[in-house]
Amino acid sequence: MTDNGQSRGICAPYEPFFHVGVIVSDVDDARRAFRELLGVEFHDPLRFDAPAVDDGDPRSVSVEACFSTNGPPYFEILKGDGKGIYACEGRWALHHVGLWTASCVDSLNRASALGVRSEAVLRDDSGQPQFLFTDPADTVGIRFEVVDAANRASFETMMRTGTFPT
Repeated sequence: MTDNGQSRGICAPYEPFFHVGVIVSDVDDARRAFRELLGVEFHDPLRFDAPAVDDGDPRSVSVEACFSTNGPPYFEILKGDGKGIYACEGRWALHHVGLWTASCVDSLNRASALGVRSEAVLRDDSGQPQFLFTDPADTVGIRFEVVDAANRASFETMMRTGTFPT
């Protein structure tokens, strides 16, 4: 942070991070492994449709995902379409660390000014950026998922209850 409280980085996180995403080839297999290895339980998987994902191949994507019942920080297990940002080589892999941001648009602008490339940007139906995945080559070897705070209340309800509010 600077002296005036403004972020010098791509975002000013509300807390260090709120979840760790693991991409998998089989969600149920990963849930079993987390339970056996760490005693971590998960809500039932949900399907999320992203209408506009731009990761070099603009498209819509359907993702199967579930969050741990305990947190923060939460574990997220996700399985996508196997392309671009949602490719999973092997059984599973660390995918991202999730951060809240006050504005995904502002974070995109700050990232660009810092020379941080985005691996993917997910937009809502109106075309507004809601999620940004950084290129780990530019962010200390970690892909960060920067999530617009406009989504926070819905996501926190879903992480707490396993049901996404409508």
